[in-house]
Amino acid sequence: MDADYDSFHIEFENSKMIGANMISTRNFELPEKIYFQANFNIISNYDYPITDLGIPIMSKRMINILLKIKSFNFREIPIVMIDDTFMGDLFNSDGKLVTNVVTNNNFIAVQLMETCIAFDYKNSVYEEDFILPVGHIKKLILQEPENGFPSLFKIEESLADMFISEEAKNALEKQNIKGCIFEEVEVSQN
Repeated sequence: MDADYDSFHIEFENSKMIGANMISTRNFELPEKIYFQANFNIISNYDYPITDLGIPIMSKRMINILLKIKSFNFREIPIVMIDDTFMGDLFNSDGKLVTNVVTNNNFIAVQLMETCIAFDYKNSVYEEDFILPVGHIKKLILQEPENGFPSLFKIEESLADMFISEEAKNALEKQNIKGCIFEEVEVSQN
């Protein structure tokens, strides 16, 4: 197992496509739940675990803090973390999780369902692209919308990245949210 991950998913239908689907803002069929096996001595210390699926997974506490600052449009998939020390079959013959396995149901996977119009075309440095809004971004600068940034957002020019407002970042740090790595992004003055 790779030490860079906090948990590993249990295969499900279309699990190989979920990362690409979660980057988009389009609707697609979501699994009812996603199951992961995790070391409970580690996973309980994080609000934003790194998984082998590479999708944004957050504790319910983290989502609640973000939503209190400012709302954002998202879909969620319940996550069930299963203690990786459990020996035996995890699921019964009906495909249901066995009752004697220890679980943590405190996480959800998040798909942001809209983009924020905030890319500063004038001051950012990027390559032109004929298909995508922009090609490779060498220097990203955002311009704050009139009504401010949502707590959590993405931009069409860089769908694989998630952004967070300064206010939301400060609130997460104040509440001692663990597992997030913040990288500062320049915001131009209007």
